[in-house]
Amino acid sequence: MHEPHGMNPANLDPAARESAQKPAANMVLPRVVAVLGASSLVGPYLIPALQQSGWQVIVWSRAGAGSKLPPVVPHWICLAPVWVFPDYFEIAQRHGVRRVVALSSTSIESKQHSSQDSDQRVVQQLQSGEQALRQWAESLGVEWIVLRPTLIYGAGRDHNVSEIDRLIRRFGFFVLLGQGQGLRQPVHAADVALACQRALESTAFSGRIYNVTGGERLTYRTMVERIFRARGRKPRIFSIPLRWFVWVLRLMHFFPAYRHWHVGMAQRMERDLVFDGTPISRDLSFQPRPFDLQPFDLPGD
Repeated sequence: MHEPHGMNPANLDPAARESAQKPAANMVLPRVVAVLGASSLVGPYLIPALQQSGWQVIVWSRAGAGSKLPPVVPHWICLAPVWVFPDYFEIAQRHGVRRVVALSSTSIESKQHSSQDSDQRVVQQLQSGEQALRQWAESLGVEWIVLRPTLIYGAGRDHNVSEIDRLIRRFGFFVLLGQGQGLRQPVHAADVALACQRALESTAFSGRIYNVTGGERLTYRTMVERIFRARGRKPRIFSIPLRWFVWVLRLMHFFPAYRHWHVGMAQRMERDLVFDGTPISRDLSFQPRPFDLQPFDLPGD
């Protein structure tokens, strides 16, 4: 297992630090890629796809076993939050990094004006992570692409669709603030993995930030209805005003799993959180699926 701080180059022999083997600019780069955050929601979809395409994948994960890095690892994908990757700058440089793909989030825009401190911290971390990656990569001549997915779902492990599903299973109904007419673009984790692979392999493009959206725009209410139907249940949805919703949240806070819910999250049910996915579709031939939710996309019983 490899931890970010467990691989601190300062702990290595000075001679080893001087022996970094960076490939010459005109040589063919080995198809070796290090994947950070392999145990994330996207990892189980990305790693097999890369291996099937002939990549040697070096898996790094806090939760699972890792592999020893070969001398030259020109390609890196960070599935962990983008602000984690600066911990790896030095070791990536020592191993001849030439191209980096990192996941950020459209939350950098959608939560920018939130009144919640937790949302503002996320925005600041995303901004600092993206900025650090860009400055570091450009100072070394390293190609980089940042991907900002929208609402990710899949395998019953996400914190978006799966959380709504758990509420439905617990209570048998779902409560909306207002009519839930805000638009969403849920994107499947397998499609985010595809976007990562396309960004890795499409070397004609670098120094870009792409929104990674789902293949369909639908209202928050419609999204909830489809979760009900994926469970084989008739949708039972109640719309209530803000003053009543505050009381609902107070009751939900008795359940530890929902203590992080706040009014700001509910208020976003009525806001459009949609982003332009045209650039990634044009440049990387990325065509994500619509929100065709399947039972295997939801948590198990």
